[in-house]
Amino acid sequence: MRELYTLTVKSTLCSRQLQIEFVLPFSETAQVLGESMAGISQHCKTGDVAAFGESVGVASKALCGLTEAAGQVRSQHGTNSL
Repeated sequence: MRELYTLTVKSTLCSRQLQIEFVLPFSETAQVLGESMAGISQHCKTGDVAAFGESVGVASKALCGLTEAAGQVRSQHGTNSL
């Protein structure tokens, strides 16, 4: 019974660490990506070329950030972490 508890605690700590390292940064960057995609759509409809271009740039940076973060998590935690 104690071994099961120890295993559960270790698993929970690992899950929390992975959540802090992986999920939180991804969710923030994904939110930026989502907002910029909404901006792209809105600015395309209104014809605001400058704002459209700015939204595309923000979306591009967010997508690159998500890709880089995924690569880092994969290299730190192995290929089965994603």
